[in-house]
Amino acid sequence: MINSAQRLVVDVCLKRGPILPRVDQPKRVEDVQTVLRKLGFSLDTKGPGASWRSLLRDQFEFVTGKTGAFGWIRRDWARELSTEFLPNPEEFLSAPRAVVLKDRPKSILYTRTVGGKQGPGLSVVIKRVRCLSLMHGVGSLFTGAAAQQSLRGALILRRKGFDTPTPIAAIESRVWNLPRVSYYVAAEITDGNSLRVFWQRTLPAFPRVATLGKRMQVLRDVAGLLHRLHANGIFHRDLKGSNVLLREDELNQSRQYCLVDVGEVRERHSVPRTERIRNLVQMCQIPGRFWLPREHAFFLKCYADYCGLSKPERKMLVHDVFGRARFKNGRSGAAQARSLGAA
Repeated sequence: MINSAQRLVVDVCLKRGPILPRVDQPKRVEDVQTVLRKLGFSLDTKGPGASWRSLLRDQFEFVTGKTGAFGWIRRDWARELSTEFLPNPEEFLSAPRAVVLKDRPKSILYTRTVGGKQGPGLSVVIKRVRCLSLMHGVGSLFTGAAAQQSLRGALILRRKGFDTPTPIAAIESRVWNLPRVSYYVAAEITDGNSLRVFWQRTLPAFPRVATLGKRMQVLRDVAGLLHRLHANGIFHRDLKGSNVLLREDELNQSRQYCLVDVGEVRERHSVPRTERIRNLVQMCQIPGRFWLPREHAFFLKCYADYCGLSKPERKMLVHDVFGRARFKNGRSGAAQARSLGAA
């Protein structure tokens, strides 16, 4: 399908030949696709991204509101959101029942309950993102608004079998075809804590010896999670501690890891080594001073075991990770690597 940004590029090529390569007047959709391929656009329907688009068509429907808002809403919640949220999103978020979880200049995170067909309703988290600059708005013509990127990331993760909050809707409001504000709606998770809270608040409340086995198991699980993401061609550009939730079931002694804030998720045929290193550095910086050097070593050893790296490759991995990291305990990556005996 040709989006508005791609058609805009075609129109510019047709009307302003000296600026961009000259092309013939397209008369059919196939001709437009030929023009876009000449300009370097990827229209491959069999590569990464083709499957999540089919999932979007199957589970969501496109809706428009009277105030100019439009977007995708999950079919089983289309009636509730179309009557409560879509007509006036700002009024919906300014109601007393809406609670602000995080307030930043660019984005605000709300939580509120929307009515359902059965029962009391569904508790959702709404991320409101404003467009702060003209360049950001022009760039969104090609990458999509923040809500669209979050919806795409959630569908990519769910299609690959990763746990993430159920996406409900992605709504945006535009002025002169540029996004003014966008809203991403997802189900709220109340039975989990972020990895940052787990390392910095939960574990320090107990003696280190008593939690040694649990610490090692979580390190092994996180390394396995990273390996599965990379093996499936998924790269999370903002993989910080608050974006990974740990959900524990004490009765069954099981743990689940849920990825949130998925607007920076990208799917590729294969994740380059530099981006793998970047994710490892982000994960090593999560606990700060609450990780000992041997715990960093154990985490990287587990990741190397999952990847099947040889001994020289393992040593190179340690140097690459600690060469880029700067830890919150005040030690540089080189000092951390020397303490591991890898320098």
